[in-house]
Amino acid sequence: MYGYPKTISTRYDVEYLVSFLGTPWATEDNKRRGLAFLRGLKERQKAYTFDRTLAESEEPDGPEPEYLVLTDEEGIRRQHRLTDDPNALIHRLGFTEAEVDDLIATVESS
Repeated sequence: MYGYPKTISTRYDVEYLVSFLGTPWATEDNKRRGLAFLRGLKERQKAYTFDRTLAESEEPDGPEPEYLVLTDEEGIRRQHRLTDDPNALIHRLGFTEAEVDDLIATVESS
């Protein structure tokens, strides 16, 4: 594989990406795309999950963005809570948030 990876679906692909971005062949656009991908791993590791149904005038258990209230077509208010998503790409690739921070620092310093 040469250049920016067409797909990034394994831990090896991410490690290859970071090593490529440290070479003289990586353009500024490649570095920008790579950093956006790595930062996206961290940003998309949480998702909203249904918590409970709220009464008509009941306040949510906390402020946004931790809690989100949605109203459906029938007027039922549903509270959703921001939680870790075990199916997020960062977890499927086997990275921790600290490891991704290290990868971002490596790319930024190259």
